[in-house]
Amino acid sequence: MNCLFVIQPILAAPVIKEINQASLPKSEVEFEVQYYNCLNPVVFKRATKSWGTVKWDFRFFKSKYGDVPVSVQLSEILTGELQGPVKTVYINSTLKNYIDDVEKNGLKAGYLSQFDILNIHLELNDSLELPKFFKSKFLSITNLWIGPKGTNSKLHYDSDHNLFMQIHGKKLVLTSF
Repeated sequence: MNCLFVIQPILAAPVIKEINQASLPKSEVEFEVQYYNCLNPVVFKRATKSWGTVKWDFRFFKSKYGDVPVSVQLSEILTGELQGPVKTVYINSTLKNYIDDVEKNGLKAGYLSQFDILNIHLELNDSLELPKFFKSKFLSITNLWIGPKGTNSKLHYDSDHNLFMQIHGKKLVLTSF
């Protein structure tokens, strides 16, 4: 499959199109040729059902990793109430206390971002049954993110390729490609 790149003038109206949905590739070569090398975003629907994440819910994380220290981001940008420069504060908590706060207070609880629990607790990483080609070559960093319903994030650029797994809830992702 050849890669197609479209170059548009800067003043062109934005083009909105849906991200392709596909079945999980059967091989590393198929993934590399159709998506990775071409920088084509894709959604592999229901792929996580066989990846060992079915048990990953708040109850699981509280019971297994509740005492793990976390740094929680508090910012007006998360609630959409931003007025002026972004003021971000981090507070220290435990995973259990943060999850309890999310369940009780929603957006006021803040946002747990870039939490490297998979490398801190290797048994959790081992239970993640990704296709081997994702684990070997394409993933260099693993992070857990937890955001209450209604969380917003600012426009940003991820410098690394991203395998995003939505375990619970919904997320609207807007991308430029």
